[in-house]
Amino acid sequence: MFDHEAFKTALEEAKDNPGELGTLFAEVIATFSAWIQEMRPFVGSADLVDWKFEAEKVANQVRTDFQNASKMESCKREKVSAPLNPHVMADGFAAVESRSVRIRSIAMHPEDFADIRKFGRDLWDIETRKPFLIHGILGYIWSAVLYVSTDVTPGNVYIMGGIEGQPITYCTIQQIDR
Repeated sequence: MFDHEAFKTALEEAKDNPGELGTLFAEVIATFSAWIQEMRPFVGSADLVDWKFEAEKVANQVRTDFQNASKMESCKREKVSAPLNPHVMADGFAAVESRSVRIRSIAMHPEDFADIRKFGRDLWDIETRKPFLIHGILGYIWSAVLYVSTDVTPGNVYIMGGIEGQPITYCTIQQIDR
């Protein structure tokens, strides 16, 4: 545990001696580095070092979800009027959640994402980390990962649900009438 009072005393004593000051700061850096290594297992996906790996992992999962959903016969298809709006998205979420399944991801074409951008920051969380953006993860809507790709047919929004780490079990495809 870092002793703040001892550090303040040592800093006061070392302020007139640059050599001692350097040694003191080296000790602080070593203590901090040791603490970082100790805490590493508890940091999880927020760890800066792991962002690239985490982004690839999330993007691969969402791509797999989308590929599975595009082949599923059981996906509910519903026609919706343009532009896409929060009420329509909420209905799509409800259709999946009514099957006792948690929404995991949403996939859409960039043309349809333009509607989401107009929702405002109150309804979706914008992703700002470059490794995620590069992989098409542009944000989160009500905790679901928002994946935007030209692989998705324009006008189709896939709302997909399932247990983490397992294939999706249900989805809704909202077909936007433009």
